[in-house]
Amino acid sequence: MVDSPHDKLFKEAFGSVPAMAALLRSVLPSSLAARLDLRTLSAVPGSFTDARLAGSESDLLFSVELAGRPALVYVLVEHKSGPDRWVPFQVLRYVVRIWERVLAASPAPSVLPPVIPLVVHHGEAPWAGPTRLVELVDPIVLELPELGRLVPDFAVLLDDLTVATDAELESRQLGLFATVAAVFLRDARDPARVVPAVERMAALYGSLRHAPDGARAVALLLRYLSLVAAVDPAEVTAVLERQLPEAKELVMNWVERWKEEGRQEGRQEGRQEGRQEGRQEGRMEGRRRTLRRQLELRFGPLDDGALTELEGADEDALDRYTERVLTARTIAEVFS
Repeated sequence: MVDSPHDKLFKEAFGSVPAMAALLRSVLPSSLAARLDLRTLSAVPGSFTDARLAGSESDLLFSVELAGRPALVYVLVEHKSGPDRWVPFQVLRYVVRIWERVLAASPAPSVLPPVIPLVVHHGEAPWAGPTRLVELVDPIVLELPELGRLVPDFAVLLDDLTVATDAELESRQLGLFATVAAVFLRDARDPARVVPAVERMAALYGSLRHAPDGARAVALLLRYLSLVAAVDPAEVTAVLERQLPEAKELVMNWVERWKEEGRQEGRQEGRQEGRQEGRQEGRMEGRRRTLRRQLELRFGPLDDGALTELEGADEDALDRYTERVLTARTIAEVFS
């Protein structure tokens, strides 16, 4: 699964332990956050989302000690333009996949670790979908307690960036990069909010540029705007040149890339279609790379036959292989 622009920015900004620790402190119930030893927080590689949902969601997994015991924090990031009512069911599937991987370890554990599911949403409208699994089941389970006890239920914790204010995001102490990224994730798709957001965040990304690895962070933020923001780049450029005069070269290079990608007003339809085809091919290549990493982690280095199968796989085949890699006992079972 290739990273979408939203996926790429979120993972870069929140994939670090300090940013994720700050996010958890700000969104978890205080009594639960107090029992987490965030000093033990550590990123766990791998993804559990469905390949067919590439571009609409991504995920991060962290391990942490909870009251002296091992636990996992699963963060599902929703990029959809509107809430998906089936998210609690999707999260349940992903949690089961996490547990399956835990049980496949050697030696196998005697108990399953608790998984804390957090859904971060930054759609074009506030979240209005369910957050409990039981909300997706026929309401008769609520009328018959005897039946309700037999039906699985759990809740996901929701962090809706769409309704968070600048002040609320800054109060989380996420760090400069993650704070600006959260604002851009919230506002960049709304043409009326992009330029004001860039203006408001000027002091933060001005400071960010001088932080360690800050130039790269600023470049990632500008790149995100160029791919997502439906505005004339000249409007954003004017703000950046005024607020970041020392970064004029960086800004101008970014504007040229934006123009090359056809984000300026008056772009031709044919160029747009060409970009879409290129992005589709890029998504396929990204999915192949991700699947190859998963296969190598599970089965070791791939032989020539497996590599040939992987390189020749179309989208339907990649869907099948991505599902099978979670449960297959041999690499032959993946490609069968």
